[in-house]
Amino acid sequence: MKTTYYVISTINAKIDGWKIFGNGTKAECRNIQLTHDYFQGTDIYADTLNKNSRIVSERQLKKYGL
Repeated sequence: MKTTYYVISTINAKIDGWKIFGNGTKAECRNIQLTHDYFQGTDIYADTLNKNSRIVSERQLKKYGL
């Protein structure tokens, strides 16, 4: 059985909650963290999303309110 992982991140978890940016294998999720438009750039939002990004399993999504 293949486990699906998700890339999640947030600007402010208490106010905005968490958002899913993609899913796949762990390797695919790492690639999403490196290439997704939201994580690119030099602004404070891209920097914050990068710092807050996580790769989680489907079971762990509940912990983040997803």
